[in-house]
Amino acid sequence: VCVIRLLNKTENKATFLQAFLNSVYGQNQIIRFNAGGNREGLNYSQIKAMELPWPNNEQEFERIRIIIEKAYKYLNVNQINLSKLQSLKSGLMQNLLSGKVRVKI
Repeated sequence: VCVIRLLNKTENKATFLQAFLNSVYGQNQIIRFNAGGNREGLNYSQIKAMELPWPNNEQEFERIRIIIEKAYKYLNVNQINLSKLQSLKSGLMQNLLSGKVRVKI
């Protein structure tokens, strides 16, 4: 199993790499390379064979990082709202099923 370390590591590059490896495209490559083995994990040659779209300059990394962070914030807000709605639904269902609230026909 290998550890991936970036040369000239920056927050922009680390964010990009993390987002790529967690993306459907990155996960599909990991699954494809990992298929058929007894142990989970990728070796050096498998990691080296991964196709990774690497931006040309730091400004491009910066723009991508900003978009990724906005997307994560958007997903986080929606996850919080979903949790609130699920909790509200659960409470309303409990009230209806217990007879605490009557439904008028």
